[in-house]
Amino acid sequence: MALSLADILDQFRYDVDKLPGLVAAYCTVTFEPAPPTVQMWTLLSRRDPDVERRLASAERRLLESFPRVRFDFTTTHLMGRDPRQFIPEGAIEILSDPDLSQAFRTRRLQHA
Repeated sequence: MALSLADILDQFRYDVDKLPGLVAAYCTVTFEPAPPTVQMWTLLSRRDPDVERRLASAERRLLESFPRVRFDFTTTHLMGRDPRQFIPEGAIEILSDPDLSQAFRTRRLQHA
């Protein structure tokens, strides 16, 4: 069976969908240096040890499910800051609240 980025994103979306305080999750891919690296960017509203353990479990599950993929995980605790400033350039949206999702799509259209 061929591996696709969609498979990775679907699993991560499923695993983090109900995390309390999850504001958004994005993905970027870098191809240099080889092999490619899939970066997972997660925005949490605040620090919460239980949520962080559950997020780490979802990240560990990706590592176990896709052992040939190189991953890099970044978590930002917003602590009241505007989440739009933490959306990485060239990001693929995995999950986002509706307002942030609209801002993300508008920004992508402006840069296209």
